[in-house]
Amino acid sequence: IDDLERVAATRTEALKVFVNDTAPLPSIQHHLTAEAGGRGQISIVLGLDPMREVEIDLPGRYTVTPQVAAMLKAVRGVVDVEQVARI
Repeated sequence: IDDLERVAATRTEALKVFVNDTAPLPSIQHHLTAEAGGRGQISIVLGLDPMREVEIDLPGRYTVTPQVAAMLKAVRGVVDVEQVARI
């Protein structure tokens, strides 16, 4: 069993950004430019059809906060944004 403080210190936040096509990607990229250099991972989840999706981890690390999640969710064409913790 790991010490809770050690686990919390190594935990990183992550965002999954759900889209149905590539149209919002330039706007997402533009918004994330200011968030580069954080500890979080951001993934784009592209829905191919109702039964299939592809998840792509973006290179680099980003600042991941509820405010960043809300900013990305407001981008036209973004279906949803999920904030998850990765240990």
